[in-house]
Order: sequence, then C-alpha cells, then structure tokens
Amino acid sequence: MPRRIVAEPIRVLFGPWPCYPSIVFLVAAFGLYVRATSQARLVSHSFGEFLENFLPNIVVGLFTSLGFALCVWGLPCLLRRLGFASGPVLPRVWYIAVLVTTATLGAVLFTVLVTFVIPGVPGEALSPKLSGSLVSWPFFVIAIFIVNGLYARLRARIASNEALLADRLAVVRSERALLLAADERVRAEISRSLHDDIQSVLLRSTIRLEEVREHLTGDALALLDTSLAEIDRVRETGVRALGRELAPGLGTVGLLASMRDIAPLYGDVMKVEFAFDEASQERFRLPDDGDEEALALYRITEQGLQNALKHGRASFARVSLMGVGASQIRLTITTNGEPPIENWKPGDGVAIINAWLDSVGGGWSLRAGPQGGAVLEVVVGGKTSAPETFS
Repeated sequence: MPRRIVAEPIRVLFGPWPCYPSIVFLVAAFGLYVRATSQARLVSHSFGEFLENFLPNIVVGLFTSLGFALCVWGLPCLLRRLGFASGPVLPRVWYIAVLVTTATLGAVLFTVLVTFVIPGVPGEALSPKLSGSLVSWPFFVIAIFIVNGLYARLRARIASNEALLADRLAVVRSERALLLAADERVRAEISRSLHDDIQSVLLRSTIRLEEVREHLTGDALALLDTSLAEIDRVRETGVRALGRELAPGLGTVGLLASMRDIAPLYGDVMKVEFAFDEASQERFRLPDDGDEEALALYRITEQGLQNALKHGRASFARVSLMGVGASQIRLTITTNGEPPIENWKPGDGVAIINAWLDSVGGGWSLRAGPQGGAVLEVVVGGKTSAPETFS
C-alpha cells in the first residue's frame, strides 16, 4: 500500500499516456479566462474599463490555449513521422519531452502575446518579459502534466471498468444460456417420459381392463366403461397436451403448428388467435429442433399469454408473426383487459424473455393498447448485442 501511494502519483504525472489536445485546450482556456477576469476586475472601476482590460487578456488566453493544443497534437505526430514513436502512447522519455516542450513554448507565447496585445505593455519590454516567463514556466509544466495525466488516468480507469463489466456480463450471458439449455433438456426428458412410459403404462392398463370387461355386467360394467373412458381421455389428451407444453414438437410439426397448439390450453378463459405473414411462414416452413429462434418465439409467446391472463385478466389475445428485414422476426401479442400499470416491476416472465433474447438477440417493449389492454412487441434475431427494452 505505501508503495502504491508513491507509485500512483508518479504514474499519473509521468505516464506514459496518450496526449489529449482537446482537454489541454479546455483547461488552459478556463484557467486563463479566470486570470483575465480577475486582473480586469482588479484594475477596472467601470464596466467599460473592465471590457477594455478583459478583452485583450481573453484574446491572449485563447491563443495561448490554442498554442498548447497545437503543440500537444503536433509534437507527437512529428515524432511518429520521424520514427521515434509509434501508436497513440509515446515512450515515457518522449512523453515527458513533449509536455515540457509544450509548457516552454506556451510560456514564451504567453509572454510575447501579453507584450504586444495588452495595452500599457510596450514592445521594447519583450526582453525582460521573456526572462520573466521563467517565473510562469514551472506553473505551466506542472499544470500540463497534471491535466493530461489525470484525464488519461480517468479514461484508462473507465476503460478498465468497462472491460471488467463486459467480462462479467459475458459470464452472466453464458450462465443464462446454460440455464436455458438445461431447462429445455429437463423439459424434453419429462416429455419423453410422459410419452414413452406413462402413456404406455396407461395403454397396457386399458388393454388388461378390457379383458376383464367381458366378465362384468350391470353397474360394474358401466363403472368399468367410465373408468376406461377417463383413462383414455387422460392418455390421449392430458398426457399428450402436457408433453407438448413441456417440449413443443418443433422438430416434427414446426413452430407455427406448435404455437397454434397453445390456444386450447387456455380453453374457455381466453380466446387466442394467430396470424402469420408470408415471411414468417417461409422462415419456419421446415421443422427444426435446433432452431433457437423458433424455440425463443415459442417460449416468449407462452410468457406473454400467461402474463396477459394473470396480470391483465385478458379474455382475448392475438398473436402475430411478421418478418423484419432479412434476419429478424417481430412477434406481437395484442390483448384486451387491463393495460400495464405505471412503474410495473419485472418478474419471472420478464427474466425469461430477457434470457431468451440474450441468447438469440433482439429487443422487446410492453405498452398499453390504443383501445385498452396491452401490446407486447418482441423482435427476435440478428444477434449483435444484449437484449434491450425499446419503445
């Protein structure tokens, strides 16, 4: 820690850092503006006298600041042209030499401008003034080293933090993708178990009971027939529907048919309609189990309909898919019922939507419908960045 306390200021002052002409110009201009204002106020007794003293001083300040900026920009360019340096960061020796030279030329330029521009300072006073510039030279040296060093250190710290955050974000995205993949694997295994094991067991049980049916009459036969009908209903409808809900048949029937299979799940509580344009029909014409975008659209549609029923008490929903450009699909879910409340807080549904969009790219928005209800709009595909909420 003590070593860092000493090393950090040395690193800030002597770099090496890139040179920043713009920040040097702005800070120098501000400092010389304060000087011009202070001097003019000290020797002025009226506003007219203030302007008369202030304007020449501010001209000197602007040209001196411009001279600083030109040196900080031009000297490194000259060194690179001569082959003494390459890249934005100069070697430490040349970095120090550039800033010291800039401070020296700035002090001389400032003195010359004061001598010839400010009233009351005769031109023949240039020689003593040049010797007097040695007094201001240390101030210019210290100021330019501090200004450029602090600004460069700040930029380096920000860049380092951005890189660290980007790495952590990449880890989070990777973990999200792994969680999604694990969730889909579990769903698929459960679906296969329902189909291969439970449906088979129910079917075998039905066959055995049908053999017993021949030996029954009256009420016992009616009770057995009722039980067999319930078993068949559970096997054909309940188990199969649950399996499709857990793992949609994207690899067998495709996305569009799988999305239409969602509607019966809501039965008589919410009517669900679907509309697919030509681009989306062409895009998802062939079934593909490995199509992440198709699976993302299916899972986001699930969440959108669930939230519409749960939070909006919707009785109607219209789900549409539309092609956007060459590589994106827009999913729009329009519902009646209650519009989104102000300052709503994201829940599990939003986390799932964000996770899928993080995997395949895109963005989403939720807004009140023009005639009540809500509109969820999702653009999927064209993965270039993190998911965003747009409006």
